[in-house]
Amino acid sequence: MIVCQKMNKTIILYFLFFLTFPAFGQSVEKLFLELPENLIPLLSKQNRFEMIEYYKANQQDSIKNKFGNYAKLELYDSINQHIVVNTTKNSKLEIKILNRSDSIKTIALINTILTPIQHSRISFYNSQWKKLSLEFLIPKADEWLKKDIFDNEEIDKIWISKLMDNSFVALNFEGENIIAKNYSIETMSVEEKKIVLPFIEKKALIYELQDNKWIIKK
Repeated sequence: MIVCQKMNKTIILYFLFFLTFPAFGQSVEKLFLELPENLIPLLSKQNRFEMIEYYKANQQDSIKNKFGNYAKLELYDSINQHIVVNTTKNSKLEIKILNRSDSIKTIALINTILTPIQHSRISFYNSQWKKLSLEFLIPKADEWLKKDIFDNEEIDKIWISKLMDNSFVALNFEGENIIAKNYSIETMSVEEKKIVLPFIEKKALIYELQDNKWIIKK
């Protein structure tokens, strides 16, 4: 009887362990290693394996990508299922497993160009790397306009609005939220910046997923 109780307890512990293990083995580390080459063309699977192992050993050394340029794993967060890697000195990739309310397994990828002006694109996949219909609309630069001041000033609003059409927005994950920062001002001349800067809010927009839509967090 005692033996049976111990066996039952052991089975329960194993069961709980597998329930709490991320996506039954589909951890962000495993997904990072299994990324299709078309989604991460500069880093081989061996490159990615070495990055993870270096990071675990507290040796965050750079490795050489396929073009012989240096790449580095900047963040490996196994708790929040989040990885950030500099694929080159001018670009980075973020991979994040999202906790969606509908329980659909969702992997988000953010690709960011760092120079000359930061700009990101984002896409969403399932655990088999099939693209999902979930979308995130990159905000336009005019989302950062101080509307109350802008609307009341006697200025060439059409000219400024055209300047703000050039949207350069960088994204990154913070927990389950997406943080959007505006770099469009970097496309402007010194004279244009002097005119436009008073109407620009220097803030990040925070987006959260609600009912499978990304909305600005109030």
